[in-house]
Amino acid sequence: MERRLSAILAADVVGYTRLMGADEMGVLTALRSHIDDLIAPLVSEHGGRIVKLMGDGLLIEFPSAVSALQCAVGIQSGMENRNAGTAQQQRIDFRIGINIGDVIVEGDDIYGDGVNIAARIESLSEPGGILLSQSAHDQVKGKVSGELSDLGLQSLKNVADPIRVFGFQTAGVARKRPILLGRHLARRIGLVFAVLILIAITGVGIWWNKDDASSGERADFQLPDRPSIAVLPFETFRDDEDYRYLADGMSEDIITQLARNAELTVMARSASFAVAEKTSDAAEIARELGVYYLLTGSVRRSGDHLRITTQLVDGKSGRNVWAEAYESTAETVFDTQDDIVERIVGSLFSEVREIEKGEILRRPPETLDVYELALRGVARKHRLNPVDSELARQDLSRAIELDPDYAPAWLYLGWVEGIAIAFGWASDLGPADLSSAIAKIEKAFEIDPTLATAFQALGILRSWVGDTEGALQAARRSVELGPGDADNILFLGRAYANIGEFDKAVETARKAFDLNPIRPSYYDAAMSRALWGQGEYDASLEAASDCLAKTPGYSACQVFQVASNIALNKPDSASEAVRRLTELYPTMTIGVAVSGMGYAGDQSANARLAEQLKAAGLPD
Repeated sequence: MERRLSAILAADVVGYTRLMGADEMGVLTALRSHIDDLIAPLVSEHGGRIVKLMGDGLLIEFPSAVSALQCAVGIQSGMENRNAGTAQQQRIDFRIGINIGDVIVEGDDIYGDGVNIAARIESLSEPGGILLSQSAHDQVKGKVSGELSDLGLQSLKNVADPIRVFGFQTAGVARKRPILLGRHLARRIGLVFAVLILIAITGVGIWWNKDDASSGERADFQLPDRPSIAVLPFETFRDDEDYRYLADGMSEDIITQLARNAELTVMARSASFAVAEKTSDAAEIARELGVYYLLTGSVRRSGDHLRITTQLVDGKSGRNVWAEAYESTAETVFDTQDDIVERIVGSLFSEVREIEKGEILRRPPETLDVYELALRGVARKHRLNPVDSELARQDLSRAIELDPDYAPAWLYLGWVEGIAIAFGWASDLGPADLSSAIAKIEKAFEIDPTLATAFQALGILRSWVGDTEGALQAARRSVELGPGDADNILFLGRAYANIGEFDKAVETARKAFDLNPIRPSYYDAAMSRALWGQGEYDASLEAASDCLAKTPGYSACQVFQVASNIALNKPDSASEAVRRLTELYPTMTIGVAVSGMGYAGDQSANARLAEQLKAAGLPD
């Protein structure tokens, strides 16, 4: 294995996800033009080589740090000229990081700490900025015209010791001192909002430079990154070439589907496969790739049956945190591959979201950062009770105070406020405030147009203001943006239920159930609501009971428990369910229940629900 000392330049496009969401073909065309017409000639002029293009970035190797810095200056100067006259939201700006370090050479690719440090430094840069490590600074000092400013020691993700970082500004250019806008993870999920936000799960941030006073106040604050994962090549345990193709194809398809979700950072196939060839140690692979999760798997044949297994591995501890197995016949496996991949991706998103939410809720609030505050707000939102609703509002409001440009915080604050209004949980909010809640979700769109979860929320709140067609369109858009996310599919089913298309609602909810075997309580709530609308009262009652077993006091599940018991001629059970409901929610009335949990586009279903709740003794 060859090693050498190289100067590494890492660059990425600022706000790439936002830009792609607004104009995918336009961005790709412009980026290709910038690379062909500006960057590639500069790299050649300074004796470098482009190692690889990574969608939103480049990795470039030079024989010296001076050459790397001169090229970086040319790139940033050239981009400033090429962006002249371009609207701010359409600009393509680069961040650049430069490091001198030892690299591992494998074919045309390079790996190792020398590369990792350049990439980590680049992520700290402001748009249009250039940052250097101590080793690169020592080589260029006094040799390139410009100003070097010491930004101090910085702790970089997956780099053992702090690295001193320097900003570079071209001589004669009046610019502010560079601000480190880093992208740290909360603890180990590198998802999100991963979850998750989420991962959820989850949160994706947009980073850009703050002006004047806000810059000074937040110079030390560093926004967490998205959850990160690497998908390793699946094992086959046999030499059959067809199954090697199948295993590699499944890994690649999973990478492709995961990468479509803006809440997750997914390592490229070439990097994941190359590192996996050198070692089987999970912690070492995760450390070298700079991710916190690994997805591993295997394809085994037994007679006419094929068994596909997957495991989600904590890259820090090497511990398996989730595993699933999928069965297929050997003859049909290629036909069912897409379905299996969908189920793997759907399960994966949900598992990471639940892991992260559980961990965040166990941490003391004084340790929490923007990402964690947003994720904790999401976890509390899903508990659907007045106390957690108010705490979620506090968490999310604090996240926005810390970073007004963090899209998931705006999204979930609007969503939580909408729920509190619909269920009558907040004394300071009423129906007139729904427009304000919707405006917060729309602000999240302004910051990040690709945030699929925002369309879930918008669909629900639009239904509460009577815009059932707008709600359905929003739900469909969320599935388009995140087709591998079971939550998006579940909320599409909810939108179908809103307009009385209960067969479609149940069918869609069942698809979400298949994709997400973990099934948080809000899945059971959506299924109970759809089944009740369909007239399947036994099944609706069962789903409501499953929901309440997971989340006691979930008001929507209690409402359909009451209604289904009446429909099944179980008045005593219905009365007891009403007692529990009103004990937890003293302000709960028939009107509140129907407006918050009913069907905005199907008044006959609402009348049926109101009649059953009245028969059970719920107050008007």
